[in-house]
Amino acid sequence: SLRPHFLCRYCDRKFVRRPPKPIASVVSVNFKKNKMTPRIILLIFVLSLFSCTHKKGKTESVNLNQKQIDLIKDFAAKLTISINQYQYDFVRNAWDKNAFETKVVGLNEFEQSIFNRFYDKEISKNIENANIDLVNKLKYSNGKIILTNMRIFDNFVEATYSMIFDNGVDFCKYRIEIINEKPKLSDFYSFRDEIWQSQNVKNIIRLYSKHAQKKETYMSILNSEKALKMRDSLTALEYLYNIPPTNLTGNYLSIKKINLAQAINDSILAQVLVSEFETNKSIYIKYLYSHYFNDSTLLHEIYEKLGKEVGENNSALDSLKTERYLWK
Repeated sequence: SLRPHFLCRYCDRKFVRRPPKPIASVVSVNFKKNKMTPRIILLIFVLSLFSCTHKKGKTESVNLNQKQIDLIKDFAAKLTISINQYQYDFVRNAWDKNAFETKVVGLNEFEQSIFNRFYDKEISKNIENANIDLVNKLKYSNGKIILTNMRIFDNFVEATYSMIFDNGVDFCKYRIEIINEKPKLSDFYSFRDEIWQSQNVKNIIRLYSKHAQKKETYMSILNSEKALKMRDSLTALEYLYNIPPTNLTGNYLSIKKINLAQAINDSILAQVLVSEFETNKSIYIKYLYSHYFNDSTLLHEIYEKLGKEVGENNSALDSLKTERYLWK
């Protein structure tokens, strides 16, 4: 049976009495930013068996002056134009993989050796491709991107972008630094996943340096994918509940469960949403839950919190509030 016994736990919930809203297009999420599974998981598993030690260089942080801040602001505006005009080269050249590498910190010697062996071969390419995927997402869905918020820190700037496409919206954030006197992108934050990409990589490397957790998570994901290929979504969902939530950070596991539940039936989808809402306190999971169950009070709270992050004067957020657009 499904863990944690959904079918008997929530039979008296309000979704039994109140017709929910469909969220098929909400939870049909593109996971290209999280391509760490299952192919990359397997490669990490192999590399961890015979990785060697190699120290990574560090860069020193220097406080930004006003001229550099102005350069970054101009760069952030140009990035908006380049993405909207599908200028792949500008987006590709804006990313600095060496700067991103320095963000993955706090690994022990064994974890660092895995990361060093793995970074150039797979991780850096996947993250660069994620930036291109963002352009493709807008290009093939009649979308546009808007710079809606900027936060200036001592030695970097966080630029928040909002996207509107078809009947959906999404939000992301880039970290921009001055490297060799030029503004460069050095990290990426997904508001749906609620995690910086550097932290995501660090967590995955740490997980797969621990043999028992690595095997448990890898086998569960692999078996889930196999069941899905056999068109058995229920079994695929059951395998995901073998993974302790602490083994995977961000919202990947929760959204994966919701997607699979949607493919089974509305009853299980409702129960999975309730379960994830109770165990995962992220704003995106709260949004899926409140949208599905027509919880206008909770939706208002979500919009308030989201506005502080992505910018209050935001056409994408305004579109989301109309409920004709969905966060996806």
